[in-house]
Amino acid sequence: MLRTMDTERKPGALVVGLVLAVLTVVTWLVALPWRWTLQPTGEQDTFESAVPTSRFVIVAVVLVVLAVASGALGHPVVPIVAVAGPAFLLWCYQAANSETVGANLWIVGAIFLVPVAFGGAAVAGFIGSRARKVLA
Repeated sequence: MLRTMDTERKPGALVVGLVLAVLTVVTWLVALPWRWTLQPTGEQDTFESAVPTSRFVIVAVVLVVLAVASGALGHPVVPIVAVAGPAFLLWCYQAANSETVGANLWIVGAIFLVPVAFGGAAVAGFIGSRARKVLA
């Protein structure tokens, strides 16, 4: 049986994964402050987060775009490891090392982050691959 040649060249999964991982880390370091320690406000016994919600939204949107781009390049599974993996590890490290008031329950946040981060990367990669097929 003859195999047809794929006339379209696409970058390898390893190259795409390395680029995605680097872009994920750079996005994280540029958009989010390194210290997540609570900041005191002007009121007594009142603190606020050092990381505004808008920063997390920006990071999430950029990571979704990276995952969709990977799917569009023909590698819909790569973002599960190359985007969600580094983002999850960075979140765990920074959350675990932040100073909090009361118990630091970063592990509970990590448990809730797993399906969102990894599932979101999988869905975004699939959407990118579907868009590639529809637009081709």
